Amino acid sequence: MKTEIQKVIFRASRRKQLEISAVLIGQPGSPTAPLCVWDSLSGHGNGTWGWYYSTRPAKPSEYASELQQLQKQYAPEYQIQVVQKHSHR
Repeated sequence: MKTEIQKVIFRASRRKQLEISAVLIGQPGSPTAPLCVWDSLSGHGNGTWGWYYSTRPAKPSEYASELQQLQKQYAPEYQIQVVQKHSHR
């Protein structure tokens, strides 16, 4: 079995209660919410570019727990690779 790479960007809410989400690059969203988003509480969902820009890049210390959970969920089929930027293209 070949392990595929799944690129993700971790984003943090700007609220007092910190929420961390992962944007799964290359995974389809929906026509009205084109981003595929994952977090440990809600699982998979869709996000908009408006949501994306309302968040900030998460720091490694903030997303460490989410990264571990995501790796467990996707192993062994996917290797999670954290990236910093995502373009609209």
